[in-house]
Amino acid sequence: MAEPAMSQHIGADLSNPAQYKFWQEDHVRFGDLDVIGHVNNLAMGSYFENARVALMRKVFPEWPNGDAIFVLVQTRFDYFYELNYPAQLRVGTRLLSFGRSSMRLGAALFHGDALIAQSTTVSALISNETRKPVAVPDDLRQAIVRLAG
Repeated sequence: MAEPAMSQHIGADLSNPAQYKFWQEDHVRFGDLDVIGHVNNLAMGSYFENARVALMRKVFPEWPNGDAIFVLVQTRFDYFYELNYPAQLRVGTRLLSFGRSSMRLGAALFHGDALIAQSTTVSALISNETRKPVAVPDDLRQAIVRLAG
C-alpha cells in the first residue's frame, strides 16, 4: 500500500493523530464488507461522512436546517491498509483552510494506532433558500476553528 501523504495545507500531517481536536467513534458493520471480505470503499466513505456530519452538527445544532448549509463539492480518499470485521474506528477531522464561501477539511481513519485511510474534502456554504454559495461568516469560521482548527 502507499505511504501516507503529508497535507500541503497549514503544515498538517493527516497521518498524525496529534493533528486532530475533533474525533468521531465508529465501527465496522458486517454489511460494510465486500465480496472479498474487507470493508468496501463506499463504507469507508461513510465513516468519513459520519465524522464530517458530526462536526457540522456541533457547529450547526439545527443542521441540516437553517439559513445556510455546507455541501460537499469535492472529495478524495487515500487508502493504506485493508479493514476487516469486526473493528472499532476513530476518525479525526480538522480544518485545513477556508475560502470565501468554502472550507477544506482533512480527516484520517484509525483502527487502534493503524492509519487505514485519509480523506480531504471541499465543502461550499450555500443558502438553503437560493441554493447559491454565500460567504462564510466570521463567527462560523471561528466556531469551526475552535472545534477542528
